[in-house]
Order: sequence, then C-alpha cells, then structure tokens
Amino acid sequence: MPLAWGARNRQPRWRRQKQMSSQVYGATLLGVDGLKVTVEVDFLRRLPSVAIVGLPSLSVRESADRVRSAMLASGFDFPRQRVVVSLAPADLRKDGTGFDLPIAAGILLAAGRLDPERCARYLLVGELTLGGELRPVRGSLAFAALARAEGLTGLVLPPGAAEEAALVSGVDVRVARTLGEAAEFLGGTRELPVAQPAVPGARGGGLDLRDVRGQIGAREALEVAAAGGHNLLLEGPPGCGKTMLAKAVAHHTTASFIRFEANLFSIANSTYMFVLFPPRIKGSFILR
Repeated sequence: MPLAWGARNRQPRWRRQKQMSSQVYGATLLGVDGLKVTVEVDFLRRLPSVAIVGLPSLSVRESADRVRSAMLASGFDFPRQRVVVSLAPADLRKDGTGFDLPIAAGILLAAGRLDPERCARYLLVGELTLGGELRPVRGSLAFAALARAEGLTGLVLPPGAAEEAALVSGVDVRVARTLGEAAEFLGGTRELPVAQPAVPGARGGGLDLRDVRGQIGAREALEVAAAGGHNLLLEGPPGCGKTMLAKAVAHHTTASFIRFEANLFSIANSTYMFVLFPPRIKGSFILR
C-alpha cells in the first residue's frame, strides 16, 4: 500500500527544529604571534554534555567544567542539552586556558543572552575561576596586535593582562573582572572600563645591569644587541638568570622597546627567553 504524501515527506524532528550556531572570537599563541580562533557553539537535542572539537589540548578540554561552574555561580543557566564547541581552524592544536571566556560567551550567545554584533567586534581571552572571576593569561600584547591586524574593535581581557594589551595603539581594550561583567558588556547593558597602559619599565622591577654579578658573556651580548638593535635568544636551564638579564636590560630601554619586551615576558617559558629590540640592523644572536 503506498504511503500517504504527508508520511512520505515527513522529516525527522532534529531537522524540523534546526538551530543556528553562535560564533565569537578567541585567540591562541603560535610562537610569539597571536592567531585568531573562531569559537562556534551549537546546542543539540541530546543528553546533557559538552563536546569540544578542533584539536583542543587537555587544558582546553577541562574548560568545560570551569565554564559550567562559572556560569552557574554567575547566575546563568547552563543548557540541559548537548553543547558542541568547535575551535577553528580545526587543524591547529589549541592550548591554554584563555578559551574559557569565549566558550562561555558562545554559550550565552547561542542562548540569546548577548548581542551578536558586539560579540563580532571584540576578541575575548580569559581564564575563568569556578566562582566566575576572570584570571589573566599570557600573550595579551600579541592578542592586542592580532585584534588590530584583523580589523576588530578591541579586546575584553581580565585585570593584569589588559594593562599590557593597552600598550598597543588603535585598539579598544576593556577590563572585565567577572563573567557577569563581560556578559553585560557583550549584551549591551553596561560599559566596561578602558584599560590604562602599563607604566614603561614597570616590568624591569628596578633591576640594573650593574647589579648583575657574573654572567660576563651574557652581559656583553645584551650590550651589543641593545646597541645594534639585534634580536637575542637566551637559552638555558631554569634559574640560570635569563629573566633577570632581560629585566635588567629593559631598565635601560625606551618605551618602544618595553612594548616588545612586555610581549616576550608574557609568553616566555623556563627554557628560552627572547629579547626583541626595535629593528635597526638586521641580525640576531643566540647565546647558549
């Protein structure tokens, strides 16, 4: 017996109830440069869970629990559906805890709590505590330069990172202390304070090259690099004095150099330390 027309053309429920995904922008570090990451969030009518795709590292996968607790502590309802978070480009590994804020904003945007136009104009980076507060992340200066290069209006960053990002001109850097403040700003119901640039030389901590005892070869390399405008790569085990030497040479430099130096302090690890000077002469030193 042939099927009736209505039964033959009946679509599954998941197709009849199609829902648009939300999209916000985050960032990650690729070497010493920032890379924009598109964070897409979609809700599926499945059992409640969170799936993060796009080559996330362990710290990014753990953000699902931080975001859930932070949203509940901030007075937001967490979706009782399957939440799918996509990080694009999908072929690049994502690392760091700075995706907490864009993932939470993407969920709120998909739930209709934020303004899509404002979310599309700002880069969001920040780590969330279980209580909904925002913690600073490294690489904020690189993210500010990225936002300017991508033509975005600005960034939303936690205290401690926004001051460094404010050193980049032409970018609107806003300071959000909690997830609630960031959500109200992205929803258009309040304005966040504008970050003030960090005081040049504050990262130097008062150190001076004359206070450094020993390290004759390293001091000579720093002096030559500073005089000629060369880049310098310090390599050595933790505790050998790489950060101390970089801070000491920052004490003697101008504000334009501090902008480069702040970027490197925020992403330096315990094995390497980069010291970048304003380019005057092409060249570089590697000090081992």
